[in-house]
Amino acid sequence: MAKRKLRVYAWGDNTGVGHYRIHSPAKWIKKLGLADVRTSDFRWTEENDKVLFPSMDELNDIGNWADIIVFQRNDMIQHIATFVGMAEHFNIPVVLETDDNIDAVRPYNPGYRGYHPGSEALTWGNLVSKKVNAITVTTQNLFDVHQKDKPGSVYILPNSLDMKWRTKTPKKKYKGNKIHMGWLGSAAHYENLKIIEEPVIEIMRKHKNVVFHMMKMYGESVWPDSKTKGIVSRIKRHDWVTLKKWPAFVASVGLDIGLAPAADNKFNRAKSNLRYLEYSVNKTAVIGSPTACYADIKGINAKEPHEWYDAMDKLILDKKLRGELAEESHKDLVENFSMEKNAHMWVDAYKDILKKFKAEHGEKKYFSI
Repeated sequence: MAKRKLRVYAWGDNTGVGHYRIHSPAKWIKKLGLADVRTSDFRWTEENDKVLFPSMDELNDIGNWADIIVFQRNDMIQHIATFVGMAEHFNIPVVLETDDNIDAVRPYNPGYRGYHPGSEALTWGNLVSKKVNAITVTTQNLFDVHQKDKPGSVYILPNSLDMKWRTKTPKKKYKGNKIHMGWLGSAAHYENLKIIEEPVIEIMRKHKNVVFHMMKMYGESVWPDSKTKGIVSRIKRHDWVTLKKWPAFVASVGLDIGLAPAADNKFNRAKSNLRYLEYSVNKTAVIGSPTACYADIKGINAKEPHEWYDAMDKLILDKKLRGELAEESHKDLVENFSMEKNAHMWVDAYKDILKKFKAEHGEKKYFSI
């Protein structure tokens, strides 16, 4: 009799984190036939943002079916209690998936409203990492952070992109000699964007053919009109788009140079290289901070304002170098950060977790209601 495949139940929310860390891996695990996977629902944040939590009947069915349960960190007591309780009830391993250092969220980050010293979310977030059987993370830094909670049971699963979805829309090509440079991302990067404010303004005053793209959500808080006289018409501020439309949006901007600043602090040292990867999809030359998340990019590192200025100046003037770095970063993405190639890493980790769990706790239990 053929041995059946590993059965994984994965719960994730409707955000980008849920997509990258739960639903995209699950899609490719199923597509490649590496395991049987069930997930929570996913609506691309375009409908009701709240994922429906399984009913008691559904939880019982999940527990009887699954070999392992994985859930995205959301630090709600009812979710934590349910999943940790299922580990005890069905005698199966439960895995926490986390991609941020919640102890180091910065005051400039909108997430600080939930994750600040003494907050309920931070209290439960620190407790759950000790109660689960294993933890999966995005980076070596987060691996080191959580080793104290689960020594020997922390696994690095690098953020990886679904290349088939990401490359559906071709990158926009502009006519003329304009250089399109920019930063594209969410509302959590005020502190990072301030790093490049002065050097970008300076470089645009020197190079009249540079157009800079950024997100409109920052408004006057980053590069106000009072600082950008004479160049404001070349700063294009874009509306936010939904997750489902994000790849097409990035391609439509058509960046020649993508900037990835990251202030050197505990929170950013735990972040992944996702911005670099998103630029690299469309063969964009990248300049990034030497902070851990971007230290190994196939691009140029810049820390001090004059280094950012020099790096931008170099790429603006050297079309050949821009092309070479764009090709190198795209190759790095395809070879090392493709979800299709890396899906097996998730399954390998789950199998190892299950093997260790069974050696210590024995076989799973079944229940009917």
